[in-house]
Amino acid sequence: MMINLRKLDPIHKKILTKLFSFFKKEYSYNILDLWSGRTSLKVLTEYFKNSKVTAIIYPWDIRKSKWINESVKTKNFILKEQDIYKLKQEKKYDIILAHLLLWEANKFSNKPFEQMVESLFKIQTKYLIIIDILEDKDVDYRTILSYISKKWEMIKTITLNKYIWFLIKKQ
Repeated sequence: MMINLRKLDPIHKKILTKLFSFFKKEYSYNILDLWSGRTSLKVLTEYFKNSKVTAIIYPWDIRKSKWINESVKTKNFILKEQDIYKLKQEKKYDIILAHLLLWEANKFSNKPFEQMVESLFKIQTKYLIIIDILEDKDVDYRTILSYISKKWEMIKTITLNKYIWFLIKKQ
């Protein structure tokens, strides 16, 4: 099956929209979209129209920058090229979206998986959303659940098709 990389992924859009319904869409949130992509950023900026979204992509990922600029027409976001391991947090976020972050980071980074998870959980936020591929053998869900159990409350876990997502809240 050939996937058209120019279109938004309908499954991801469905997952994100369902997940975001937990939040008040008219509220103004500071949102961090880590390893942003055209689907996550488009859905974020259209759903949370009054919010400010900081979208982070890897510095070398020119394809994502191009696709985002072609697909996302709202003005309530800023796109930054930055490595998650060197992220300088300028403010506390209300929501962090890690949409396929661990899968991509594990695929493209030479850092150990636990170090990637540790970097993610160090970022100051009230809510963290993790969406990943359930059957990905390289994503260690025990490590993720271990970090969640330390200082986080599990709000919701959902599986859909081959994806799993966690909505967690800082205790």
